[in-house]
Amino acid sequence: MSINTHIIGQKYIYIDKVQSTNIELAMLSNHSERPEGLVLRAGFQTGGKGQFENLWESNNNENLLLSILLKPDFLEIDQVFSLNIAISLAVKDTILFFFPNQAYIKWSNDIILNDKKVSGILIENNILEKKISKSIIGIGLNVLQQEFKNSSQATSLAIQDNLYTFDLELVYDKLISCLNFRYNELRSGWLVKQKNEYIQSLYKRNLDSIFISDQNEFHGKIIGIDSSGRLLIETEHGRQTYQNGQIKMRY
Repeated sequence: MSINTHIIGQKYIYIDKVQSTNIELAMLSNHSERPEGLVLRAGFQTGGKGQFENLWESNNNENLLLSILLKPDFLEIDQVFSLNIAISLAVKDTILFFFPNQAYIKWSNDIILNDKKVSGILIENNILEKKISKSIIGIGLNVLQQEFKNSSQATSLAIQDNLYTFDLELVYDKLISCLNFRYNELRSGWLVKQKNEYIQSLYKRNLDSIFISDQNEFHGKIIGIDSSGRLLIETEHGRQTYQNGQIKMRY
């Protein structure tokens, strides 16, 4: 399979305002057959969401808000986290284009730029006969916004470099290019390579950090992920494994 196959972004829908790009794209794809790689992009979301129903704050036409329809039926059910890995690497690659050596992946799929959250990813999968029949990939990437009222940990490309004039369309084009590259790596079977890159990219890997689990704080070091994508942390009580939603890390 050619690594230069462009699937993502060949079909494109732009809507000025939606509740959520993920919700809108899910409804479109449920009502009629839509091609893999379809991108639905919005200027504003009235109810944009991140993981665990958290709201995604974004001013009108200042950031990239988009969802992508993928059909990764080549993945087995136990490989579902590999899609998360590929998408996270693609968004990180996009940030690194503008800020070399400054972007990391905060497990499981936030992108961190200079210790601040610059992008979030929400992946919603449909499973059919132990295969991933359809995935809606939601991406929010902060580009131009200068102030975030609801999160002291959020940032944007423009905040991080106020001397450079960022162009939304240029950033969008770079993101689509990176997504195509990483998705084609995944389709070509480079799962182990991508997993190793993902582990190397983890925010605060091998650094003493503070975590919260079941309302209790503890110190530990992120050392990687297991075959299912669960986080591996070395603590004073030995190696511990956590699923998404079980643990938070203090910035």
